[in-house]
Parts: sequence; C-alpha cells; structure tokens
Amino acid sequence: MIQARGALIGCLCFLTACNAPKQLSVEDLNHREDFAGARIMTLRGARDGDILDAEAMFSGRSLLLTIKMRFAIGAPTTLMSGTWVRTLPDGKMETGSMSERSVSFAGGQGGSPSIGGSFDLLDAAGARKYRVVLPLLELRDRLEPPPKQP
Repeated sequence: MIQARGALIGCLCFLTACNAPKQLSVEDLNHREDFAGARIMTLRGARDGDILDAEAMFSGRSLLLTIKMRFAIGAPTTLMSGTWVRTLPDGKMETGSMSERSVSFAGGQGGSPSIGGSFDLLDAAGARKYRVVLPLLELRDRLEPPPKQP
C-alpha cells in the first residue's frame, strides 16, 4: 500500500512537471545583461508539408532580437537551421546561428501549427551567447504580448 502510494505521488509529480508551462525568456549566458523584461512582440510562420518556418521578435529595455528558424516536422520535430540578429542600443548588430536544446510542436495540416522549445544562440565563433525559451505558441501573423507578471 505504501509503495503504491509512493509510486502514485511520484507519477503525479512527474505529470505535473511535464504539463507546467515554460515561461518565455531570453537569457545572456555570460551573465552580463539582464533581459528579464524582454517580451515577444511577434511570432509568425507557416508550415509547408514537413517544413515549418518561423520568425520571432523580442524586445526589452536593451534588447531587440529577431530569430528565424526552420524546422523539420517529424517524430521528433527538429531545428534544421536558425539565425538570429540583435540590434544593440548603439545601433550595431550582432548575428549568429542557433542550436536546439528541445523542440515542441503541435498542429496538423488543417490547423495553425504551434511551436516552442529551448534554443541556444551561438556567436560567429560558435560559442553559446544567449538562450531563448519559447512556450508552445500558435503561429499567427501577430501575437499579443504575454500578460505582464507582477
């Protein structure tokens, strides 16, 4: 009886963790800048067969970041390629490529697809510079900013 109860509690904790929504975030992996106030401004994209193209733009106090991603839809869905551009406060630009940490996908041929996951943004030398976490969001022409957190 005690073992069954322990197994049930463990299973419920696991399921709760799996269903917990991931918070949108942009993180400086070098810990030089705080992007806590960054918000997603747009998320656009379209599916064409087994390919999904998506673009997201984030903005915050000192952040203007655009990421472009191409996914191969399958089991599992994977990031085929990705690029990013950050416009710095002084007008200069940083660019680089992306790698996936995890990808979430939902959506069939008949409905709007949803994409999410965790991605590392790499600098020109291939070093991890930023991390972006997207909750599973439906691709639309315009995405309303998430509600402000207290």
